Amino acid sequence: MLGKLVSPRFHFAFAVSRTRSFWSESARSEKVCALALYGLTIAATVLSGTWPALLVIWFVPLIPLFQMSNTLRLCVKHTFPEPGVEVRHGREYFSSLTNAIFIGDPIPYAGLPFGRRLAAWVRWTLRLVFLHVPSRYLVLTGDTVVHDYHHRYPAARNWANYILARQQDVDDGHCGWPPHHEVWASSPPSATSSTRCPARTPRSSTSTISRRSASANFSRLSMTDDRYVGQGNRSMQSQQATSSRTVILGGAASGSHAVANHLIAYSLRGTGFDVVNLGTCTPVEEFAAACDEHPDAEAVIIGSLNGHIHEDLRGLAEAKSSGRIACPVVVGGNLSVGSHKDASARERLYALGVDHILAEPADLPALLDELRAARDHTAAPLRTAS
Repeated sequence: MLGKLVSPRFHFAFAVSRTRSFWSESARSEKVCALALYGLTIAATVLSGTWPALLVIWFVPLIPLFQMSNTLRLCVKHTFPEPGVEVRHGREYFSSLTNAIFIGDPIPYAGLPFGRRLAAWVRWTLRLVFLHVPSRYLVLTGDTVVHDYHHRYPAARNWANYILARQQDVDDGHCGWPPHHEVWASSPPSATSSTRCPARTPRSSTSTISRRSASANFSRLSMTDDRYVGQGNRSMQSQQATSSRTVILGGAASGSHAVANHLIAYSLRGTGFDVVNLGTCTPVEEFAAACDEHPDAEAVIIGSLNGHIHEDLRGLAEAKSSGRIACPVVVGGNLSVGSHKDASARERLYALGVDHILAEPADLPALLDELRAARDHTAAPLRTAS
C-alpha cells in the first residue's frame, strides 16, 4: 500500500479513472463548468507564463496529494485482524474492524503554574490549528471520524448527522452490539458504553438472485450483522463438494477499499472455497492472468465502492472474447458516482462482459452454487436409452 502512494503508475491510473468517471457520470452543466474553469486557468497560465505555480498550487494538490489522502483515509478508519484470529464472523468481530477517530487534544490542566499553563495553551492551540484542523478537513473528512457507526448501520439515512447518531447509539446502550470504541488524537482506543437499551425495530431484508438484480449495496457487507457470514455458512455447509472449489476475487482497478475484499474472502474460505484474492486496485489484466493460472476457477468476483467500475472494466470484453476469462464474472458494489444512480449502469456493465450483478453479498454463496450446478449439468455426458 505504501508503495502505491509513490507509484506514478498508480497515480496516473487513479487520475485517468477519476477523469473518465466524471465525464461519463456528470451532468452536462458540470462538464461545461469544468471545461470553462480548466480552459480559463490554462489560458491565464499560458499568457502569464506561470506554469510552475500552476503545477504546485493546482495540480499537485488535485492529483497526487488528494489521491494519497483518499487512500490513507480508507486505511486509517479501519483496523485489521491480528494474525491468528480464527473467529472471523459475528458482531464482536465486525465491530473490532474500525474505531471512531476524534481529532483534538485534552485542554491543559487548570492547576498548572501560570507559565506552564500558558505554554501548554500555546502548544494546544498550535496543534489544533496546524495538525488537527488540517487532518480533519484533508484526511478524515465527512463522517470518516465515526466510521464505526457506518459499519453497524450502513443503511441509516441520517448520514449527515452520523456523529450525533453515534452518540445517541452509545447513550441507548448500543443495543445488540459490543461497546463503541474511539480514539482521541494519539490515545489508545477506549470503549464507550451505556446500560440503557430501548427496543429497536428489526431491520428486515430480502434476498433474491437475478442476473439483473440491483447492486447498490454489495459493499454493505454485513460488517453490520451476522447475515453475510452466517447465512453464507448455512447455505454452503450442506452443499460443499468434496473437491476444491476455486474463485478469483479482487477489487476494481481504481478501488483501494480493502475491508470489504477481506471480509468476502474470509467468508468464502470459511464455506470451503479456495479463494485466489488479488486484493485491491486490480486491473482486468491481472484477473485474466489469474484465470490463466487457475483454469478451474468457477467465477471471477469483482467489487467496487467508488463508482468507477465502468472505466475499470473496459478491457473485460476483450479478455472474455480471447478466452482468457472463461468463467462467469460477478460484480457488486457502488456502480456509479453520485447520489443519483443511473438506471443504465447495469446494462452498460453487461455490455462490458459482466455476467451477474449482486445486490447483497449474502447472495454470493447461493449464486456460486447455481453456477456450479449449471456448469456440471453442461459438462455431464448425455445418456442414451439402452
